[in-house]
Amino acid sequence: MQHGILLLGLLGFLVVAAAGVFLLVNQGNDIPVLQEESLVGGIGLAENNVFGKEGIKEEFLENEVQKEDQEKESNPQIPKEEVQKEQQISWCEVNLAVSPLQDIGIFNEITWMGTADSAQDEWIELKNISDSQVSLEGWQLFDKKKDIAIAFAKEHLISPQGFFILERTEDTTLPNIVADAIYTGSLNNIDEALYLFNTNCVLQDMVLADTEWPAGDSAERRSMERSKDMNW
Repeated sequence: MQHGILLLGLLGFLVVAAAGVFLLVNQGNDIPVLQEESLVGGIGLAENNVFGKEGIKEEFLENEVQKEDQEKESNPQIPKEEVQKEQQISWCEVNLAVSPLQDIGIFNEITWMGTADSAQDEWIELKNISDSQVSLEGWQLFDKKKDIAIAFAKEHLISPQGFFILERTEDTTLPNIVADAIYTGSLNNIDEALYLFNTNCVLQDMVLADTEWPAGDSAERRSMERSKDMNW
């Protein structure tokens, strides 16, 4: 009996001593005792931390989307497809079986060969043969292969019996004359044509140069000009 009591007392002493050593070791390493308990839920705490970051990230992205939507509402932009659609031009179709009207706008002078200064200095002159001012908005001028393709705007006007000068590339071809419009592209000396359509795609005038131009001289740099009887 006494031996049993002594044995229990010894076991109790060993348990107390072991607990004291555990506390001393943890205090010596300056690690809170609660950290050992946190190991059980450590993964949960880490997961909560990750979930918290993800939640903040999702909220940030949501705020950015709302901010972008607000900017779009305050600064509406035309979709790229619509911009491209607006820039597309439906060119008139050429029907050589139909004679030009030649009642309002005509080709009056064409320097298809360039000038004495440069073969690149080409220019085209239109004439309004009516007694009213003409707006060229919606009118089209193009050559056989649409190397030259001009869609006139609302600011392009021709006074009654007046002229409209188009110079190639820059306004330096005709000295002391301000061009009404600048175009790009060049006229071929052969296998060429020029067409002028009104806003309803009705052919107003045309010039054909299948084998050669009706008039003008490339060697002497003389332009072709219309006479009063409409011949060149």
